[in-house]
This record gives sequence, C-alpha cells and structure tokens, in this order.
Amino acid sequence: MTMLECPHQSFARFCDVANRIAQTRATSDKTRIFAQYLDSLRDDIKAAQLAVTFIGEGAFPAIGKKTTLAGHRTIALCAAEFCGIDYDLVFRACRTATGSSSEAIEKLMENLDEARSKMKPASLSLEEVQNHYTRLANERSRDGKKEILFKAWSEMNPVESRYFIRIMGSGSLRIGFEAKSILQSIA
Repeated sequence: MTMLECPHQSFARFCDVANRIAQTRATSDKTRIFAQYLDSLRDDIKAAQLAVTFIGEGAFPAIGKKTTLAGHRTIALCAAEFCGIDYDLVFRACRTATGSSSEAIEKLMENLDEARSKMKPASLSLEEVQNHYTRLANERSRDGKKEILFKAWSEMNPVESRYFIRIMGSGSLRIGFEAKSILQSIA
C-alpha cells in the first residue's frame, strides 16, 4: 500500500512516511517529507499529535514517563510464538542476522505462512494503535501482553509490525530523523 492509497491518519501511511524518511539522505528532504505528511493531517489534530509523538518519543510523550512495560524478551517470545517458530533455534538466529528484533520480526512475518495466515491488515488509525499501547501499559501479566500483541499484529502488515515494535521502545525509530528535524517539520 502506498501513501496515496492509505487514509491520511492510518498507521500504514505513517509507516510509509517513516520508510521514505529512512531511505532519504538529505536532512532537508526528510524534514520536507514529514512536514507534508503533517500538513495532510491538519484537519485531524489528534492524529498529527500522535504522529509527532510516535516519530519523536515513542508510544507515549516522554514527559509523562508512561511506558508499554513490554520487554524485548517478552516481545521476541511472543513474536516467535505468533510465527510458529522456536525462539532459541530460529528467532535468535534471525535477530542476529538482521541486527534487530523488529527487523527480524518483520522478515519472519513476511515469509512464514503461519504468521501470514494470522495477519489481516485492518488499516488501523494512529489512535487505534495508541489504544494498543495504552492497553499494553495497563496490562501487568505476560499472558495479557501476549494477547494484546497478537491482536495488534493480526491487524497489521509486517512493516507496520516493525514500526509498532520500534515505537514501543520509546526511543529513536532508527530512521535518521531526530528532534531538531521534527521541530523544523512542525514549523
């Protein structure tokens, strides 16, 4: 799905914009891409706020100190189960090969029949994705977190799953787009 096919406030479109920023070298071009995206959200302030939070701070604004409380191991174990693979034998090797858990999860979800059969992308809005993060933050049990992750991943495509995980990390999306550029895009 390309940017033109996605509703402006969809998470798929946000992920497409993040990928375009990651593939662009010049900071001024990255800033322009995000500024155009924000401009497309001018009639939906909530979506624009979420887009800025997701790209710059993670699932929640940094000032609130709220987190999803899902650790890397929990996410990786859930992803291995979702994909129907052994964590130690397959997932860890994939993570080592890609250098990133989120990229390993994306590749596994793209290529494994069991994972693909569970994924029915639903064109989630940014607010619906935020609701998944809020449920994760409020859930205390590992089984409960697994249930939320499975539901979220079943509604996403593999690229959305990668960014969903990166945003949960409350840090950089690793796309070469930092706070100064975000502020310039908003201006």
